[in-house]
Amino acid sequence: HSTRVPLIVAGPGIPQGESYALSYLYDLTPTILRLAGAADLPRMDGLDLAPIWGGEPTELRESLFTAFHDTQRSVRDSRWKLIRYPRIHHTQLFDLKRDPYELNNLAGDPDQRHRLRNMMILLEEWQRKMGDPHPLTAADRSSMEFDYDSIERRPDQWQPAWIREKYFSDTDTSRSRPEQVADGVQAYRELFDSRMRPGVACYRIPSLATAPNGDLVAAIDERVPSCEDLGSNRDINIVVRRSTDNGESWTGIETLVDFPDGQSASDPSIVVDRTTEQIFLFFNFMDLDAEPGTYYLHVVRSSDNGLTWSAPEDITSQISKADWTTDFKFITSGRGIQTSTGMLLHTVVNLDKGLHLFGSTDHGRTWFLFDTPLRPANESKIVELSDGSWLVNSRVSEGGTRYVHVSGDGGQTWESRPDPELPDPGCNASIVRYSEVDADGQSGLLFSNAADPSERRNLTVRLSYDGGVTWAAGRSVYTGPSAYSSMTVMKNGEIGLLFEKDRYTQNVFVRLTLEWLTKGSAPPD
Repeated sequence: HSTRVPLIVAGPGIPQGESYALSYLYDLTPTILRLAGAADLPRMDGLDLAPIWGGEPTELRESLFTAFHDTQRSVRDSRWKLIRYPRIHHTQLFDLKRDPYELNNLAGDPDQRHRLRNMMILLEEWQRKMGDPHPLTAADRSSMEFDYDSIERRPDQWQPAWIREKYFSDTDTSRSRPEQVADGVQAYRELFDSRMRPGVACYRIPSLATAPNGDLVAAIDERVPSCEDLGSNRDINIVVRRSTDNGESWTGIETLVDFPDGQSASDPSIVVDRTTEQIFLFFNFMDLDAEPGTYYLHVVRSSDNGLTWSAPEDITSQISKADWTTDFKFITSGRGIQTSTGMLLHTVVNLDKGLHLFGSTDHGRTWFLFDTPLRPANESKIVELSDGSWLVNSRVSEGGTRYVHVSGDGGQTWESRPDPELPDPGCNASIVRYSEVDADGQSGLLFSNAADPSERRNLTVRLSYDGGVTWAAGRSVYTGPSAYSSMTVMKNGEIGLLFEKDRYTQNVFVRLTLEWLTKGSAPPD
């Protein structure tokens, strides 16, 4: 209901006082324009409120019309208020002069039949005026009984940690875990969900990294009109959230890249330069009107741990070939690395001509392509092993398992093999190096993916103590539907994991410990 909701206006030249004039929020637009000195106001729905405090009329309009989805319609005048609930075939009528808090429903009072009829006529007139097509009586009647315990209470993205702790400690869905989430998984947070921003179809393709100062940066596609990929989606933006406390709380969703309609940005990935303390965020770009089907490769940079970002830079000519112009090419989403020598490394896919590495030896001022294709390989991640060699772990389209490529000569030659210990349905995954696995200083790799040979489900994290030659059985984080994932080692030594959940409807951050991950799978002697 809208029970005596005040609209408060304060500023120079506005006297103290009050009015019971019927107003809408959009009345503020012409009011502010007039206060700012605009002489000729364009035609708009709102009305200027200034005459109220100027001592002219006490009423701006005779009645108000309000609506909520297809569940409620309401109309009121200076004394009476009618509320109609089409789904449950229920009507309320209130005498606001005698019952300002709307406690006594008069819709069933025989003495108010004519009043009820007149207010219904007024409501129908407003519907015609506003072009509202919804019937005031639904074809299928719903029950008036409602189980309030079944309501899912959800704090919105802007609420700080203390609000969530105080008011949502028992019901905050960003803290509660579904049954399919494993015991021992910490800090369950829903970071990106289409319900967080009206009009967004879905959020997809997560990327997670630890900034030079230890903050967490999470980036993702915001797919507006549909959940389709870059080649057929006219409005995809790149958005981010940040955490300064190891994933306990997060900033609101911030838009990082947003081109005009018809131009889309997709597939974020992050590389952190530990030397210069810069963060590079890569994405793929397409202008679906001017050059449909042509992929461009862009990067933005941050020098303040993800607080602010540069304008996009087109590096397509640096990390692809001239004859790739119309090829299906893209930078792999997720993250790249910086090697022990300081080189920045990442992967770019050409579905016709193979996976290639690209890198920079001048801290991202310029980039270059490695002219050695890797096959078979689709979306892939690279990691440096403890002996300085490079390992690329790849998604492939057939076989139900991952493919591994290893180079000991800086990417000039590669040895490739399938890895039957890593079942995979053909989905993007994540691999990172965790250098301090145990007290003996053994180097380890962490790997996360949807660990199923045919379905995108069972998000699992595994550990390897021998450079990816063998893998421990791993721990299942979420047994339900899951897809892309991105991992990072946090400043407190724990593992941050961001993954797509429940058929792309949610993107969840969780925190894992090595103790939990290695339970029952101790390092080899």
